[in-house]
Amino acid sequence: MIEELKKPGRKLKRSIIEEIDKNSKKYIPEFLQILKQESENPQDPNSRVEKNDYLYAMYFLARDRVVEAEQYILKLFSRDGNYLNILTGDMIFTDIPSILASVFSGDLTKYKEAILNQKGNEFARAGILQAIAILTYNNKVEREKINHFYKELYYELEKEPIFVYCILVQSSALIFNKLHEREIRKIYKNHLVDEIYIPLKEIEEFWEGNEFAVLNNEFSDYVFLDDPIYRMEEWADFSD
Repeated sequence: MIEELKKPGRKLKRSIIEEIDKNSKKYIPEFLQILKQESENPQDPNSRVEKNDYLYAMYFLARDRVVEAEQYILKLFSRDGNYLNILTGDMIFTDIPSILASVFSGDLTKYKEAILNQKGNEFARAGILQAIAILTYNNKVEREKINHFYKELYYELEKEPIFVYCILVQSSALIFNKLHEREIRKIYKNHLVDEIYIPLKEIEEFWEGNEFAVLNNEFSDYVFLDDPIYRMEEWADFSD
């Protein structure tokens, strides 16, 4: 079964992925080994041959809450440079945060280092911050500690427009409401946020308690990963 996952491309028979899904715990050692190998020797993002076995592994390990996977996922998505391809570039906002939050080991040290690493990929750093937001919203980490960390980010991140600021202001408002209002307004004043992605007006409407505020829709993303096949169908073809 696992050998089928190692074939290049995104097409896999539904009967195979469903069988692996039913018996995923049996494959945990192999999933971890696949993920470990990818983290130690990552593929060239420009490669014309797309191998996605490590992605399949991540989804199942996340659903089964295998915390040993965290170290390899963080290593993959916190390295220096621009290493996201078309697929992982999309996943860094749709699924990677939920995956990381689902395998959280209890220590945020590596997360903080990755977010503050100015040589890291700005979108991957934002995705890792989103994972912290999911953990905070679901009371898996102490809110006061995250409150202090967010305050640090407002002053320690590089003073240039990076996507991390978009996730920072968005999750600040959603989790802490107006607690960081002064910092958020300063970020907008200094033009560090892409207002096409999240206009200040949307945050203000949320602060005002407007039930139709666009920001309310973001809460639906603050979840752990529980249905790997459903999530993977966004990019994989499981037709027989």
